[in-house]
Amino acid sequence: MFRAIAVGVGVLPLIAVELVLSILGLGEPGTAADPLAGFSGVHRLFERDSGTDEYRTSPSRGLFFGEQRFAVSKPDDGFRMFCLGGSTVRGRPFTTETSFTRWLELELAGRIPGRTFESVNCGGLSYASYRLLPILQEVLTYDPDLVVVATGHNEFLEDRSYKDIKSRSAVSAWIEDRALSLRTVTLVRSAFQETDRKQENKPSEPSEVEARLDEQSGYASYHRDDAWRKRVVAQYEDSLRKMVVTCRAAEVPLVLVRLGSNLRDCPPFKSEHRDGLSPEGEAAWQRAFDDGAEAERQGMFSAALVSYHDAEEHDDQFALLFWRMARVLDRLGRFDEARAAYRRARDLDICPLRMVSELDERLVLVAQETKTPLVDAAAASEAASRERIPGYDWFMDHVHPTIFGHQQIAGLIAEKLDGEGLLPESSGNVGPGPKIATTDDPAAVPASQRAQLRKRMRRRRHLRRQGPAFFANGARRVEWLENWAQRHRLDEEVRPVDWPGHARAGFRLIDFDQRSEAWDRYFTAINLAPEPELAVRVTLQHAGRLFRQGRTSAAKFLLNKMLELKTLDQTTLPSSVALALLVVAVEEGDQKWITELLARHGSRWEKDPPAVPGWKTAIPGVLARARASASSTVPAKPASD
Repeated sequence: MFRAIAVGVGVLPLIAVELVLSILGLGEPGTAADPLAGFSGVHRLFERDSGTDEYRTSPSRGLFFGEQRFAVSKPDDGFRMFCLGGSTVRGRPFTTETSFTRWLELELAGRIPGRTFESVNCGGLSYASYRLLPILQEVLTYDPDLVVVATGHNEFLEDRSYKDIKSRSAVSAWIEDRALSLRTVTLVRSAFQETDRKQENKPSEPSEVEARLDEQSGYASYHRDDAWRKRVVAQYEDSLRKMVVTCRAAEVPLVLVRLGSNLRDCPPFKSEHRDGLSPEGEAAWQRAFDDGAEAERQGMFSAALVSYHDAEEHDDQFALLFWRMARVLDRLGRFDEARAAYRRARDLDICPLRMVSELDERLVLVAQETKTPLVDAAAASEAASRERIPGYDWFMDHVHPTIFGHQQIAGLIAEKLDGEGLLPESSGNVGPGPKIATTDDPAAVPASQRAQLRKRMRRRRHLRRQGPAFFANGARRVEWLENWAQRHRLDEEVRPVDWPGHARAGFRLIDFDQRSEAWDRYFTAINLAPEPELAVRVTLQHAGRLFRQGRTSAAKFLLNKMLELKTLDQTTLPSSVALALLVVAVEEGDQKWITELLARHGSRWEKDPPAVPGWKTAIPGVLARARASASSTVPAKPASD
């Protein structure tokens, strides 16, 4: 009895302090960064802000999820979506503002005017599928009309990064959770740990997730473990099935997204020899591998492939070997075999930071067996890539799509929702919408062209709001990841070896808005290509992607650079490049360029208009509008006026 009283007396001051802090509204557990990275049950993802009557991302989860907010009461005409996943959903290496979640919101608003669309981004850095289950259960309480789940890249990453936290005993977990729920503990922790709530596009942004990876794991902590791999794959399938069951119990539609990955420009992060390989076998493997590398350097690709196959006879588990084989097959034009070898290299990666085939197959299986709508973004990335092998033409790094890629994923989701009958009808309260100025009869302009122009206008306005440091900060985040993975060890592998590789490097650099560096790569590609016209067409195609993204300035830069090329006159493309530049000039209302381009190419366009896929139809009646502008003394208006 005495001991019980003594304990009670001892905790009375703590109880008193907790009561006082509660009355004063201090020390809320959600206001300090979560030291358990979301593995405790203390911190919800969203908390209610009584001042604005909104739900906002809890400060304790802000470093993982960024800032999101939405009204407590959904508007009467509202359609609310929650998108769950990892850093791809969050929009890395950029921000949530250019994730497919934001583009989906803009896409649907353009398709169904008169409705209020809300797309809440629940993409958590390094979050694996099973950690999304508590988040799903939480968001189902916020009156959602749709849940979108895109997950699979972090299954192996998280298991290594948070191994100590995940392996806690039930007793330890209970004690830590109770301690973290105390206001006193929260205040003490806050005194020693400054919670970073800065906007994530500022250069000084730190990241608890990144620090944890850097300190506790890194690629060196990964080793071949087949039993562990099977457990992770099984856990992934189990998590997906639980999400399906949970959403159906709540009568909320669920859409799954199959994510792709960079095959062509991402060598495996770590390779290991097969278990049981003898010293003699490893020496023989190394000799064959070195012979293949030397033959490859000399451009003897068939001989290189023979040597690499010899190495495979000794060890068929070394991921980098299959990467080298894929690259040689690629250069030999054996693209189907190259694609298979690139996938094999990805699947053998000891540090699997990309979704491996087993996970991909389980996702498709779950979607088929449960009849859950599946958006195949991976297939789209292949279809949009040369020889159906995605690289930097679709991905910014190993898994994160380009902004154009995110826009395409949003369009695919919108199409799936429409096909499944999951979209709401227009409310009928529709305004006039933006005016599309053309010199032609508007009734004669196809509706699809008008829709594409409006979409591009929305994208351009949205990108301009992101600020001048937006693209540079994306490049900085990718640099951190590559440093963590010690990518410098693979410098030889990622260095472009042919003209398509230099062109893809240009894709990536200009997507980060590093224009001069990008043009150096494009210029090298054009000079290395056996037929310069091939490389010019690829560059023109990417300028078209930039234009459709809403990045007219970057597109104009590339087109101007191409027109300066002396080698362009050796191709059939000067008129095509000039017409593309005319489209950009009309889009921007640049009367000087319109007049000059018509003077140089107008008569040729009259007799033999070039076939430039995607450009001539980008602005309805572009030639008529350009001529009217050139003959007018009134400054041209942008096509978006």
